Amino acid sequence: MPLHAERILAATLIEGPMKIHFCQHGLRGYGGHYLSATRAWRAAVEAAGLTWRGYAHQSLPAALAAALDVVPLFAYLPYAEVDPDPISREITDLLYLSEQFGKALALVKDVAAEDIVVVDFCSEREIYGVARWLRMLPADKRPRVAACIHMPDASWTTDADRRDLSGRIAHWRFAINQLRASIPAQRIVIGATDPRLATFLTTILGMPTRVIVDVRVFDPDLIAIKSPAEFDVIIAGGWRSEKGAELISEVLLGLKRSGRAMRVAVQVDTDERARLLLDTLKPGGGFSLDLVTEELPPADYFRRLCKSRLVLLAYAAKMYALRCSGIANEAWGYGIPVIAPAKTWMSDRIEDETGTGALFYQFHPLSIVATTLRALDEVEKLGADARARAPGWRERHGGAAALATILGALDP
Repeated sequence: MPLHAERILAATLIEGPMKIHFCQHGLRGYGGHYLSATRAWRAAVEAAGLTWRGYAHQSLPAALAAALDVVPLFAYLPYAEVDPDPISREITDLLYLSEQFGKALALVKDVAAEDIVVVDFCSEREIYGVARWLRMLPADKRPRVAACIHMPDASWTTDADRRDLSGRIAHWRFAINQLRASIPAQRIVIGATDPRLATFLTTILGMPTRVIVDVRVFDPDLIAIKSPAEFDVIIAGGWRSEKGAELISEVLLGLKRSGRAMRVAVQVDTDERARLLLDTLKPGGGFSLDLVTEELPPADYFRRLCKSRLVLLAYAAKMYALRCSGIANEAWGYGIPVIAPAKTWMSDRIEDETGTGALFYQFHPLSIVATTLRALDEVEKLGADARARAPGWRERHGGAAALATILGALDP
């Protein structure tokens, strides 16, 4: 932990309203979804008249930590792996990473029984880590706890209809039992961002799991944009296999071969990748590419997103069967339709008409290209529907909604 963090923590020992201790251990810079989520939670806490305490990863730049009013505290990111041995990794990582999470929280001194510790992007490691920390405190000083779970365990798989789940669950049951041995169950809230995941976790953990949505801050200036779109399709986010990285070249080639005039914005991981795409596709004849490499600053990323008519998520369905997409969340908040795989959190939202878009049914370039072309044929209607649904989406996915779920669950 940076040496200045302990001094900052010591300086926050003040009396006041109930405190929300918000743990965002993935927050280490300007990229990714952690920043927007933290901003949304802080705004909601302060609007509710509660006292904000925020904690982030140790590597968070000092200027951003000051702007967000958070302390760089945690040594490890969510879902970290520290044991190189795949056979022993599960138990080693549970024990070691929970210990490190608990030791970081032990530096927090102004905690009280009426407070709530909210752990975002939580897994069984953090649940057990909080339990270990609570046992360091006198019983009458132990706060309430809310765990916000975004991701299913990496070992979990579902059947085609997402009705059955298989994979290791002992670590999760062990962690929650340790937490319930530290504070009464009625002082614990477990939430998941996906309703199906919440249902499975209720059984796995042996206690109710609520839906606590993935939250975002939505910029009013971007919401108000009325200028014509610059891009017909945007492919945004990290360049990873679960996000269809191996298919993107073929998808783009298929879109070009359609013969349609089209402007496509693509985010890739390296300059070399950008050159390979340009060499392969040779844009022209009405087909153009706008390429950026690596992570964009948030303002540039959102401006680029909001200049697009469609967001293409060429994702592997099995990886999103029980987890949400931050990019889809952001797109729907700004009234932009999404092209996404069937049998995912995204397809559930399209089918219940809270989100808008088109679905592909096979993780294959031909299926993705065909769906994208159909969506472009209907883009005016899709866009109108997305814009009409956006205000409700923003309300449901703001920090106030998530905070209200936790406060309501903890009411006597």
